[in-house]
Amino acid sequence: MPSSSERWKIAPEVAHESFGDAAVVLNLRSGVYYTLNEVAARAWEKLGKPVDLPGLTDALSTMFQVERSVLAEDLEALLTELERLQLVVRVCS
Repeated sequence: MPSSSERWKIAPEVAHESFGDAAVVLNLRSGVYYTLNEVAARAWEKLGKPVDLPGLTDALSTMFQVERSVLAEDLEALLTELERLQLVVRVCS
């Protein structure tokens, strides 16, 4: 489970492309690709530079009409899943 002080960024062996409100992400090691919905695609854009969960939540809370606590929980789950799929990596401070 991610902590608020940890930071993530897009993994080096990942290619991605945005298509309107969505994005496609390709793990170059496994050859598996994933489609991201609008919220995940906006989060993905922010992961181009190292970002922590509070920073990611702040950035997306201005884009979507959702309670901050709900957004934070959803983003925490997203980061956990993206890390499991080796699409993002934790950044050492």
